[in-house]
Amino acid sequence: MNKFAFMSLLLCSFNLLADEPPKSFYEDRKRGWYWHEEPPVEEEPEEPKIITPPPAPAAESDDSKKVRPFSVEHIRESLPVLRDRAIDEPNDENLLAWAVMQRVMLDKSSEFSYRNRNLFLKFPELSEERLMKTSGAALILRDEEIEKNKKELYARLSEKVSIFYFYRGDCPWCQKQGPLISMFRDKTGIDALPVSFDGLPPTGDFENFRLSNELAPSFLKKLAITQVPATFMVFNDGSEITQLTDGFTTLDALEERLVLLAEDKGIIDQSDLNKIKKAKRVDFIEDELQVEETDDPDQVLMDLIRNRFGLSDTEKATEIENNILKGRNSADD
Repeated sequence: MNKFAFMSLLLCSFNLLADEPPKSFYEDRKRGWYWHEEPPVEEEPEEPKIITPPPAPAAESDDSKKVRPFSVEHIRESLPVLRDRAIDEPNDENLLAWAVMQRVMLDKSSEFSYRNRNLFLKFPELSEERLMKTSGAALILRDEEIEKNKKELYARLSEKVSIFYFYRGDCPWCQKQGPLISMFRDKTGIDALPVSFDGLPPTGDFENFRLSNELAPSFLKKLAITQVPATFMVFNDGSEITQLTDGFTTLDALEERLVLLAEDKGIIDQSDLNKIKKAKRVDFIEDELQVEETDDPDQVLMDLIRNRFGLSDTEKATEIENNILKGRNSADD
């Protein structure tokens, strides 16, 4: 059996009349009134639940309001005040106070940026380069890898799904969509069957097409096609048909929607999607530690740092740990 005959049989397998839902007693007045049929009882609305507001937080002590001079908190609180004061009274003292505080902030920002850059050079496993290549040569190699993975993925999908393409010959958007559908078929190896609403042949490289009046009206009603062009992904075993696109769609978007819909239907999984993404998904923490909800967060972070970066039992690890604890204590204060 050739592919067109198979697609035609598959299309005919969906021509099933949809069962109408049974009418309720009150929608079928011709039956008359029967005393044993009780009218529906309206449910009484539930009484609103009274939510007790949480107690007001305790007043902060004077010690908790203290901040370290020229710390980030000090700069964040003082800089707007100093700026407004310098604008209202632009004398040397006020202008210098604002300028000095701003200079301190810029110095801190520059130091943070410099050390953060060095950190990624020292520990490249933290770099975004692992997720998305930036150099020209690396991008070319990544694109070649993605195309190879796409071919393997499409070969698997072609064994499980096909495409129904609905169109009108006098539709300008359909005239542009037809060639893209045939290109999509040739690139992916996934069969595509055009179905015409006006009897005209499709644009693009298609040997055969079907007419919409060959389909059962109930089947067309079930598809709920509101505009053309429209495409549907259908399982080759005839078990399911799902709309893929509604309206004109580019070739790239058509490929992307097919893959996402296939993942949603369980034909492929997340690992398959990761293989064709420009930016790879890398879970930095997932496999490093076995974390329980009752574990101390600070200790979990320190264990991760020590194990991942080889800082176990070193002065550097102790320094990092002290800084983390110091930062948390400052936040708690």
